[in-house]
Amino acid sequence: MKHDVSGLLTQQKYKFQVQVSDGVNIYSSNIASIKPEIAPKISAAAVKTKSGFEINSKYLALTIGTKLQIEVAYRSRGSNSIGKWSVEDFDLKSKLQKHRGVVITHSENRINLEIVDSNFSAVWENFDPIRDLVVESHLVRD
Repeated sequence: MKHDVSGLLTQQKYKFQVQVSDGVNIYSSNIASIKPEIAPKISAAAVKTKSGFEINSKYLALTIGTKLQIEVAYRSRGSNSIGKWSVEDFDLKSKLQKHRGVVITHSENRINLEIVDSNFSAVWENFDPIRDLVVESHLVRD
């Protein structure tokens, strides 16, 4: 199943206009555009696989230029598994198996992606199969 979230991308704006009627004429204000203050979460950007996760244009339609940040950690007791990640857990850069159509930078347990081709994919594999992997993602606004 493919989810088109192009309406949630960084260019999204809410448009407002006021119209007033005096019973005969309708007067319209200028249109005001406001960007949302909080970037919408895309929880389904990454699809879990047998030994890791992937992002792929066959699951998610994103426009060229879209930027995502993905954070990865093993589930830990309590909350905030992402915050409890340790360098001893895994080297995320070494888990990248293949990619196309994306520019990728790794930093600790974070991946920053920019979509450069509408037919994109990236696969990270070989995580510890005994541990539960937590993958969170969100759009990045400039």
